Amino acid sequence: MKWFYNMKLSKKLTFGFIIIAVIAGVIGLVGIFSLKATQTKSENIITNYGNSQGQLGFISEAFQKTRTVARDLIIETKDTNYKKYQDQIVVNDQIIVKYMAEFKKTVQLPEELLSYNKLEKSISDYNISRDKVITLAINNKNAQAYILLKSEAGILGEIAAKNLDDNIEQNLTIGSQLTRDAQNSSNRIIVILIVIVVLSVILS
Repeated sequence: MKWFYNMKLSKKLTFGFIIIAVIAGVIGLVGIFSLKATQTKSENIITNYGNSQGQLGFISEAFQKTRTVARDLIIETKDTNYKKYQDQIVVNDQIIVKYMAEFKKTVQLPEELLSYNKLEKSISDYNISRDKVITLAINNKNAQAYILLKSEAGILGEIAAKNLDDNIEQNLTIGSQLTRDAQNSSNRIIVILIVIVVLSVILS
């Protein structure tokens, strides 16, 4: 460090300003890249684990409605009301298809895709059995329709409902973990920036 002490005051000042400028630049770059990384993580969490909860909610609501409508159709005594129930089922099916497609876009991990595929298949299996129930009901075979609703269609409906719950739970778990990871990352960045600022003050 003898060379530094032998340096003229003007050069020392210039050298000091350069060091401070470099440190300030490092702080700025770290801050910019950190903000960018945090923004990306936040967008991922909101889009894939925030909005998707709403999508799963719409799917769950529509699915439960269509199960209720199928049951109501069996006990309906007026033939003229059959179409009303069928129309409600069509609307709910359209809602499920729409939000299943949107939810699929948010699937990120292999285990999420596996859960999604199980859900999609179970809803499809239920719909096939449910349509058999409806066909029997509108043909005034209510007893047979009721037996099918309580057996095959009922079992498939419970499987689909459980798969819905599993997707919701998995989505919440992964989203929460990503949120904690993002918070830990932000905390580490804050510590790094504090260290850099302290070093710059010491060096100045």
